[in-house]
Amino acid sequence: MTPRGRWSAVLREVAEVLESLFRRRGRDADSAAADADAVACELATYFGGRNWYLPRNLKEIHAARDAAIAREANGQNTRELAQRHGVTERRVQMIVKAERERRRHENASGAVR
Repeated sequence: MTPRGRWSAVLREVAEVLESLFRRRGRDADSAAADADAVACELATYFGGRNWYLPRNLKEIHAARDAAIAREANGQNTRELAQRHGVTERRVQMIVKAERERRRHENASGAVR
């Protein structure tokens, strides 16, 4: 495999992001780097030469964040949740209210949780 130093900047960044992810998930440095390089090369083979848009996946990211906030909220930790999740205290309140209304609607309609 070609050393990353000779790769394009974009491909090198992809490999670095993947390696970082693999390391955070407990992989040792050598296998994380080798697998990151392999995945980056596979992506380059498949997508190489194409102009393509990679969505940020914000809808799913925000849904997961909101679910965590609603699950962790206890009425006394609004400030802590806001700081931990990078939102305002008002946003935490809105998320908790929306979740409460969603549950009330589910219960009223007989939906199974």
